[in-house]
Amino acid sequence: MPLLWPEVGEPHRVHKVYVYGNSEPNVWVDITATIEHKIAALKQHASQMGDWDPTERIQGWNAEVGKEKEMEYAESFRVITLVQPEDDD
Repeated sequence: MPLLWPEVGEPHRVHKVYVYGNSEPNVWVDITATIEHKIAALKQHASQMGDWDPTERIQGWNAEVGKEKEMEYAESFRVITLVQPEDDD
């Protein structure tokens, strides 16, 4: 099949998909160093958040996830591998 825009190059191939909020996670990411950025970014969604301050809920939720892997704060994902990097060639 010809490329729609050949001057742009080959299409990107997604190797992995990270699914957040999955009941069977297989990857945990330590977000201790960035949780304040996460909370600040969430607060910028004023039309969705209104006057509600998500700090306690976010800290509590991510602390609970972090406990599983001995991290202060963490997020968990189910990672699905679609294409192995060596299959790109």
